[in-house]
Amino acid sequence: MRFGWLLIPIAAWAVAQTARADDMQDARKALVDYVRPQVKTLSHEIHVFHWTNAFFGKALPPMGPELSNYVRYMIGTFRKEGQSMQAMGEGFYTAIDPVISRMYGEALLQIVIPKGTRYLHFEENEIAPADVTAIVKRAGCPDAPLNVTFAPSITFAVADIKECRELRDYLVKDLDLQAIGYTFDSYLPRLCGSTSKAAFVLFDERAVALDRIVGFRPGYVGNRIPLPPEDGHGENRLILDAIALRASTTEMFWELPAGVQPKTDIDAWMRENLFGCDGVDH
Repeated sequence: MRFGWLLIPIAAWAVAQTARADDMQDARKALVDYVRPQVKTLSHEIHVFHWTNAFFGKALPPMGPELSNYVRYMIGTFRKEGQSMQAMGEGFYTAIDPVISRMYGEALLQIVIPKGTRYLHFEENEIAPADVTAIVKRAGCPDAPLNVTFAPSITFAVADIKECRELRDYLVKDLDLQAIGYTFDSYLPRLCGSTSKAAFVLFDERAVALDRIVGFRPGYVGNRIPLPPEDGHGENRLILDAIALRASTTEMFWELPAGVQPKTDIDAWMRENLFGCDGVDH
């Protein structure tokens, strides 16, 4: 055969591709089997918080399509590598209290994650069993803690490796995940006695009540601004301000007129709406 010499490298390439496909299939099964029991479903809706500079220099409506379109875009970045607008990387990052991530922007969005949202939470430095880790490594995803390997954040560079992303996306689809949680500080110990330390990255529109997103532009330490005129969200501002004051006496969001207090029972509101304040982390 005149070109028979070409068949040897082609055959070797085909064998290598088949082996890679087999390794990836083994890794998918091993990971799904390990992770499936850890998938959680929210037992009730929760309020989470997102600080952003995306509206800097622009009018910030309290509600409306500008906010929902921004959230839709951020959710979409989870599957579009390199298209994130925020420091935390792909997907839509949210914190479980309104103060802890204040350094990430000048505008605050309050988000409702609906009851029934399916999420996976990796503990900090969680390690899969040795047999699972070996299978995943054989598929081309380096040996690393699960929160480092699969957390959807540029903070965790391993998630940018092609094989890791492929496994992550398979997990999301096969387990019908809408969010991934990971360990992040919170003021909940001060707010409600909870030890919960978590943040959520949302990557499915089902994980957000898009018609209930509310936007605020609070002041900042040393430059508190007057409480804006009533626009239907005044009580909500008072609730957030009371929570911020409990988190830190320097963290009030607005300068309140004398005697102005929320009508809402803050403790009851936090138990009902903040992740972990009811003593249940799901």
